[in-house]
Amino acid sequence: MLSIFKNRFGFPGVISVIALVFAMTGGAFAAKYVITSTKQLKPSVVRALKGERGPVGPAGPVGPTGPQGAKGETGAQGAPGADGADGADGADGADGEDGTFDTKPLPPEESLTGVWSAVIEESKTASVPISYPIQLQPAPGAAVYIAASGTEGFAFDPTSGAFIAVYPSAAAIEVRCPGDATEPEAKPGNLCVYTKTASAGAGFNNLGTFVSPDSSSGAVIPLRDTTASDDGYADGSWAVTAE
Repeated sequence: MLSIFKNRFGFPGVISVIALVFAMTGGAFAAKYVITSTKQLKPSVVRALKGERGPVGPAGPVGPTGPQGAKGETGAQGAPGADGADGADGADGADGEDGTFDTKPLPPEESLTGVWSAVIEESKTASVPISYPIQLQPAPGAAVYIAASGTEGFAFDPTSGAFIAVYPSAAAIEVRCPGDATEPEAKPGNLCVYTKTASAGAGFNNLGTFVSPDSSSGAVIPLRDTTASDDGYADGSWAVTAE
């Protein structure tokens, strides 16, 4: 019954109707039981008269963003991850093109240098070959062996092996070979073989020559050991310059 009034008149209307009824039943009764607050009603009656919760109203506007908080402490370093699995082998690359061998001779007045060394058996001779990385055309006209003292030299024709000259001084040697064992040099058309160190009795073989199978590609240094007690040794450098 009360729900009918509640639905038609609302909660305030119901209270008004109840008050009207009490007023009509008698003034004395009404004066004694005038309802002015829901606290005068039993809770069960209030619950029966209370309307259902209405729908949620629309959301209000978003408030302003608060200030940024302080930066937190750096966390502890994590444990290393496990090694990953090996990747698959890549495909083989394509074969490169065949290279070409440069057969051009050494340009005029260009030089090549190198080093040499030898161990000579006691009382024996030895031949130390040297080779040019680039051929010389024409071949050098003279091959000069310079002793470790730098004041004695022997010149031969490296093609025929013919003896050319003995140079008894550094000034005479410089005509063909102006360098030394540390910085070998050769004038155009010459091969200069410098001695850096040599044991006693080891040195140039006066009976040998610089002739090689191809004098445009290299030469042979003739050496000997004159001692009968131990093997000899010698080493040095060389330079050759194209004409």
